[in-house]
Amino acid sequence: MTKITKQNHKYPLGQEPNFIVPKTYQPYRYVLGHYGEKMLVVLGMNPSKAQAGVSDATVNTIIRRSMMLDDYDGWATISIYPERATNASDLDPLNERLIEGNIKAIRTFVREYHVTEVWGAWGVPKQQQLLRGRDAVLDLFREEHVSVYGYAKLKSGNPHHPLYLSFKDAQRFEYDLSYSNAELFE
Repeated sequence: MTKITKQNHKYPLGQEPNFIVPKTYQPYRYVLGHYGEKMLVVLGMNPSKAQAGVSDATVNTIIRRSMMLDDYDGWATISIYPERATNASDLDPLNERLIEGNIKAIRTFVREYHVTEVWGAWGVPKQQQLLRGRDAVLDLFREEHVSVYGYAKLKSGNPHHPLYLSFKDAQRFEYDLSYSNAELFE
């Protein structure tokens, strides 16, 4: 069984990624983006197929959104958990080393590119890996003074995933960084 979709998407012309961490394809990805002076940075659930020459539906949605907004000349995507899987239910058991690598890569990215706000777009994380990863990334954002906003808040309080979001009526909201599901594992 493969954990990654077989569908191939092309990047919109001129929007191919020019930085990827790690640089070679791995079963995980920390950062993917197209550098700009002002990048739309998106925190998603976990990566799927997108890599150097092949995009995926979620990344293309993010790119199209960045192109629709006049403020942005680039884009980047990071994830609450870095393991590649098109469906989160296919994730391997929790791997703390992946979370540690993710936090290290995101911290470096945030500092190097002076990221002050991130579009939260992770939907409803149900798996332990995703909840643990989300809490670790949000802890990092608190430390680094990075604010998180979303478009359309779900009943769970989580920001809507971009693939299932109609931007026509979506309202931007500030995500409360004090929210966490950590108590589920105590």
